[in-house]
Amino acid sequence: MAQESSSELSKYAARIFAQAVATDHMRGHALVSADYGIKVINLLFPMDLLQVTQQREMQLASARHFLAHKK
Repeated sequence: MAQESSSELSKYAARIFAQAVATDHMRGHALVSADYGIKVINLLFPMDLLQVTQQREMQLASARHFLAHKK
């Protein structure tokens, strides 16, 4: 999907999806997916450190919540 994308935004969105799906196979893919999420924020909000920071903080909060409630 990423290779057939018509824009940088859709390319990285496709990569987020692919990496997220692969987390069942290997947990390290979740980190790659999160980093592609930051890339998308950078594309949507160029030079906006606040947006990037908020996205990363949300990712970290989600990870903490998951780990705290992991069964």
